Amino acid sequence: MRYVWIVFVQALMAKLSPTGDSLRAWHARTDEPAICSITTTNMSSNGYVLQRGLSPINGEPFVVIMTMKSSNKKTGNMIQVWILHEDVNPVDAIKSGLDQTICGDCPHRLRLHSDGKLHRTCYVNPGQAPLSIWRAYKRGLYPDINNCVNVDRLLSGRHIRWGGYGDPSVIDPSIVKSFNEKAEGHTGYTHQWRHAFADAFIGVFQASCDSFGDYLEASSKGWKCFSVVNKGDTDVANIGKLCPTEVPNSQAKCQSCTLCDGSKTDIFIPAHGTGGKLVSYVSQDVHELSELLFN
Repeated sequence: MRYVWIVFVQALMAKLSPTGDSLRAWHARTDEPAICSITTTNMSSNGYVLQRGLSPINGEPFVVIMTMKSSNKKTGNMIQVWILHEDVNPVDAIKSGLDQTICGDCPHRLRLHSDGKLHRTCYVNPGQAPLSIWRAYKRGLYPDINNCVNVDRLLSGRHIRWGGYGDPSVIDPSIVKSFNEKAEGHTGYTHQWRHAFADAFIGVFQASCDSFGDYLEASSKGWKCFSVVNKGDTDVANIGKLCPTEVPNSQAKCQSCTLCDGSKTDIFIPAHGTGGKLVSYVSQDVHELSELLFN
């Protein structure tokens, strides 16, 4: 009889416990965080959930995930922070336009350019790391960081890259500030520097600029800039320092450089990657838009 009672109680608890897609709804009902004990296993997790929220851009749900290891040769082994639509995978989000949730009005999203064709000039392949991380999140593989680990210990001696995918300006500024204070250093970039909700990150992230007009405007607002220029452009000395990774025979990595922490200096880089040949379209479109909006 006792055995039957134990089985009954276990079955009842399993039925009542929130899992998977019901977790966000559970939070809404109870206002309690997901329960997760601090263990050695959790300290060695591949990633953690930093935040779930609604985008200040369009009100859609997003999730912020931090992964602990990276094989990216340019950045080095930095902690990578990914901002993803919570309910739609990154590939489908681009197709439907819901990538606006985490990318805002970034000119490198899929859109019609001045050549009359649709182009996506973002260097991130959404079908690779972003999709893999989103799927892992949906399988429940990333615990909530605030309830699972000693954050000070986890970040000690590490460098954070805010925005492996997605614009980090949608993240709660208090989270970014707290984590940056605990980490050894950080980098971050935002295309949302024209919007008031991003102002909290002046001095924290670089303003991503795609034209000289962008650079002038962002600088006037107090931002340090990261500017993309056409390959071969020579009149760039007045927009900052060449990214150290672009110097011939350079061994520099973002992890050891961290000039792009929003507070040090303006940086520029020649257009590269599959979208590099289209940077002139982006610059032209952004310049024309800036003239319409600000002249």
